[in-house]
Amino acid sequence: MELDLLGDAGGVHRIVNRNYSPTTIETSTTTVATRGLDQNTLGFVVGVHADLMSGGKLTAGAVYRQTGKATGTLEIGGDVPTPLLGQESRPFSARVPRDAAVGLAARPFPGLTVAAEAQWIAYGDFIDQPLPIVSYEGLAGPFGIPVGPLLAELSPPDDVILPRIGIEYVASTADLLLAFRLGYHREPARGVTANLSAYDPSGAYDITDPPYSESVRTVYDGGKPDDRFSGGLGATVSRRVSFDLAFDVGRFSRVLSASLFYRF
Repeated sequence: MELDLLGDAGGVHRIVNRNYSPTTIETSTTTVATRGLDQNTLGFVVGVHADLMSGGKLTAGAVYRQTGKATGTLEIGGDVPTPLLGQESRPFSARVPRDAAVGLAARPFPGLTVAAEAQWIAYGDFIDQPLPIVSYEGLAGPFGIPVGPLLAELSPPDDVILPRIGIEYVASTADLLLAFRLGYHREPARGVTANLSAYDPSGAYDITDPPYSESVRTVYDGGKPDDRFSGGLGATVSRRVSFDLAFDVGRFSRVLSASLFYRF
C-alpha cells in the first residue's frame, strides 16, 4: 500500500489558498502527510474451475480476492481549517478493494473460444472514512448571507458489477501460430461524490458566491461510465519469433501496445 503524500523538495505536500481583496492578498498553506501506513498486509485468493462438458467445450470458474486493511494516520498542519481544529491527526484504514468474479468459456469448435464474465468490485473498501481537508466560505441563501468555513460531505464509490465478453481464435500450422481476439467490457463510474451545502432550520443552501457548491459537485461527480473495446493480433513464427499488437479504446482514453519476443 502506498499513498503519495510525501511532498517534494519544498517539503511535505501542501495546499495553498490565496484570497484576493481590492487591497490585500491573503495566503494560507495547509500541509498534508500520511504517517505510519502499513506497507504490507496479508491477503488471499480462492477459486474453482470445472469442465462442464468433456474436452473443454464448456468450462466455468469463479474467484474471490481479499487483502487485509492497512492502517495509518493522516496529519495536517500549517493553516488548519477551523472545522478541523482538534482533528489534525486522524487514523484511517485502507485496502485494495475486494472483488469476485464468475465466468463461462465455450469452445464451439477447435481454435475458437468464447468467454463471458461478471466481476464484482467493492470500490468503497479503499478508505474506511472520508477525510476532507479543504474548507469553503462564501455567500449562500436567497439573501447572500456569509457562511463558512464548511467542509464538503464526501461519499465513497459504490460497489460495481463489470460485465465482460470476449472471443479468441487461434490458427496454427507447422511454422506459424496466429491468434486473433476481440473483447468488450463496461467500466462503471467509480469516483467519489461530494456535496457542499450550508444548513439552517429552514433548509439547505448552496454557496453561490463564489460558486463553490457547483464546482465541488462538478469535480467530485462520481465519475462517468465507459464502454471499452479491446482486441489484438498475435503471431509466433518458426517457434522463435513472436509479436503482438493490441488496443484498448473507449470514450475517455485510448491505449495501443506492441511487443516482440525472440526465443533463443
